[in-house]
Amino acid sequence: MNSLPSLRHPRMAWLFPAFSLAFLLSAASPAESGPAPQAEQAQPNSQWKTYHDPRVLFEFSYPDDLLLDAHVNPKLGFIFALMKKLDSPKYDWLIDVDYQDRANFNDPPFAAMSFEQFAVIRARAGCDADGPDGSVSCPELVRSARFTNRAGLEAVEFYLKQVEERYDPPHTTQSVIGPIYSVRLPAGKFDKVLTFKFTERGQDAHLSNELLKQMAASARLAR
Repeated sequence: MNSLPSLRHPRMAWLFPAFSLAFLLSAASPAESGPAPQAEQAQPNSQWKTYHDPRVLFEFSYPDDLLLDAHVNPKLGFIFALMKKLDSPKYDWLIDVDYQDRANFNDPPFAAMSFEQFAVIRARAGCDADGPDGSVSCPELVRSARFTNRAGLEAVEFYLKQVEERYDPPHTTQSVIGPIYSVRLPAGKFDKVLTFKFTERGQDAHLSNELLKQMAASARLAR
């Protein structure tokens, strides 16, 4: 069976057809969510490093045994970052940190979405991909729970249903991916959203979910 290299890249570009928004809104309903308690999160190890973005003005901590490769646009600032072990191969990325500025999604119905709806829909869109041998999609929110991180920022932990279809021979597999953590960065009229998730390789490496949670818990506004 042929592999699907075009489907499994951790930074897959996506298109978002307008006709599907109503369906996606219903699938990302916050009715799935639990309450928003103050999270009881362990403090990161004192040896953790801090990524500071001087343009968007946010920070987060990450383990000192990881290499962070930040992709920064000269005009827009931080776009995304990938992380891997210091001694691992060049493209052995384990963690994906994604940044979204809601000012870029000011048209209805995006403008009316809650933080949680927006975070889930963006994660679902980032999951979707098509290739010559099959397709991958994340059609459903499985469950989610809101919490407040250590900096007092609104955050959400969620899981998505993933469907992978192979064309030759026809075969469909389903799984649940997650946890995925998104943090709301208040910024005037338009919020920013920072999302932490494992890449496919990171999932296969069976890294601790607590690692992602601590990174999301450390996210904060900077000066």
